[in-house]
Amino acid sequence: MPDSATIFREMFDKMNSGIAIYDAVDDGADFIIRDINDSGLRITNTKKSDVIGRPVSEAFVGVKALGLFDVFRRVWRTGEPEHHPVAAYNDDNVSLWVDNYVYKLPNGRIVAVYDDLTKQKNTERQLNQSMQMSHDLVRFIPSGMFIYLFREPDGFFLLQANAEAEKIAGIDLADWKGRELREIWPGARSAGITGSCLEVIRTGEPYSTEDLRYTGEELTGAYRIKFFLLPENRLAAVYEDVTDKKKAEIELREFNRLLERRVLERTEDLEAFTYSVSHDLRAPLRAINGFAELLRQKHFDLLEENGRHYLENIITASVQMGELIDELLRYSRLGRTSLNMRDIDLGEIIAEAAGNLDSLLSEKKPN
Repeated sequence: MPDSATIFREMFDKMNSGIAIYDAVDDGADFIIRDINDSGLRITNTKKSDVIGRPVSEAFVGVKALGLFDVFRRVWRTGEPEHHPVAAYNDDNVSLWVDNYVYKLPNGRIVAVYDDLTKQKNTERQLNQSMQMSHDLVRFIPSGMFIYLFREPDGFFLLQANAEAEKIAGIDLADWKGRELREIWPGARSAGITGSCLEVIRTGEPYSTEDLRYTGEELTGAYRIKFFLLPENRLAAVYEDVTDKKKAEIELREFNRLLERRVLERTEDLEAFTYSVSHDLRAPLRAINGFAELLRQKHFDLLEENGRHYLENIITASVQMGELIDELLRYSRLGRTSLNMRDIDLGEIIAEAAGNLDSLLSEKKPN
């Protein structure tokens, strides 16, 4: 049976959505790109060698103008996932409309799952630019599209549908043309589709749903729908089936929960192992320290100068080893505590290390 890492890599590589993984640096001042899947490279028109190991603000210079960089920071600080809605991204390498979901992994890394919605936005632009659409144009729009005629008070009656729309609804236009919306989608009212259509008729303004969930007798799924008012009381509804994407998000959340459980198990194992090892190390260490102290107390004057120096080194080293054991125990418990960020004086650490090296080097010099 494949392990979790293998399952994750297969999901990562095969997903149609772009996925990028980042490490925060300098307290969230930037985010280093650690991995990106093939779909992500295709969407952004890049190569791994161009982006892996680079700050996102350099590899994708438009990320701040997009507003996604601020989302990275918030998710990294709060741990709460966020959806960055469809927005235009531009740099010297690529120009596209992109939809982002950002998550934080248990290990602190940030994951962005994104889709290129340029085709869909182009479709919307076409609809806004030309309200008078021909039958052929409707048939070849890449997203699923229905054209309804509104007749008050009866409702919305199907006039046209392209092949993708027929596929989404599981209908044949020839059989369903002229039928009312609720016949095609029996759950349209409860799902909010009918209300959205009426809102567009009332205001004349385009309207979009956010991952609307629909359940019918033979059709269950998640959809994003864009509604546009056309001349002569006609309404265009552009459908995107996001069922697979929602399933992938659920699978990703489940996988994250699995990772969290595995990390907790590994932390508990590490703590138990570390406690056992440190306990076993303390007995011989106490003996070394105890006998060295007795030697210093009772026979120090009998030793030559070098002997006294060596004895002091033994005592100092035993004390340091005791501190290391204590630090090892504290380290094993880090997984159960919150991260405490603070400034570290590296100069002091370097000076201590240099002093230890000088002592070792002086002992190795020939007399």
